[in-house]
Amino acid sequence: MITSVVFACLFLLAGAHPGKRGPFIEPNTIEHGFITIVSDNNNLKTQLRCNGVLNKIEAYVLSGPGAGALEWHAVGIDHHPSTGRLVWGKPNAEPVQVYRHYRRGIPVEGVFLGSKNQTNWSVHSAGRDVSITDMKHYWVMRLMIPETRIRNNEFRTLIRIDGS
Repeated sequence: MITSVVFACLFLLAGAHPGKRGPFIEPNTIEHGFITIVSDNNNLKTQLRCNGVLNKIEAYVLSGPGAGALEWHAVGIDHHPSTGRLVWGKPNAEPVQVYRHYRRGIPVEGVFLGSKNQTNWSVHSAGRDVSITDMKHYWVMRLMIPETRIRNNEFRTLIRIDGS
């Protein structure tokens, strides 16, 4: 199964900041999150781009204190065996890489997301979107690394980028 995706994004709403008395959690600060798949182009939430200068894939997301501002943040893979999620704004995340697939020596159309020579993903429905305005379904994806196994209600797929 090859999945051509429309990306959405869920935010983690708190982050650690160093202070004079040690680290603390500042409420209502968006520092990082994970990227999900939504059901249709009309529900597009997160724009991705390839930054050729930095050789990174980036997400255009709300970040910072309060309501935040739209900014570009590096996208990576959280290589913890229990997640393997596609995330943004996490400095220790492995870089996302693009791969070309071949079938019988002929290139398959598009490029595929992955990391560390792994391009197989699993996806599962996570129910309704966190947005209270449109309540669309979304799917969480995780990279299948050697330490992971497919779980109940998950589907194995490839994530293909068709173009700009």
